Amino acid sequence: MLKYATKLGKDSILVDQEIGAMRHANAEPTTNFSFQTYESGSKISLEDLKEKVILLTLWFPGCGPCRAEFPHLESVIKKFSTNQVAYIGINGMPEQDDFVIPFMRSTGYSFTAQFGQPPH
Repeated sequence: MLKYATKLGKDSILVDQEIGAMRHANAEPTTNFSFQTYESGSKISLEDLKEKVILLTLWFPGCGPCRAEFPHLESVIKKFSTNQVAYIGINGMPEQDDFVIPFMRSTGYSFTAQFGQPPH
């Protein structure tokens, strides 16, 4: 993109500004929702994360592709402040709830694991 922008006489700063303006012009608010975390049992809502970029992943402990993507997502998240980005993982397989906390503790991943539905 920058290659083509340069041909138009634009530098990377201007390109970033224009992309940001387009994102904001087309942004629409989402419906607020909340989920309960596994570790503390507290609830986190989208309203709590206002002004942050939210990386939301749907996963479950036995998901091979999920496990394969986590190191890549983690490397991206490590480049940002927790004041800028929220990394949320919603467990899509409630029957694997008992494996979430052991998985999180053994891997050290930084996403906030949340129940996909109210805990049983």
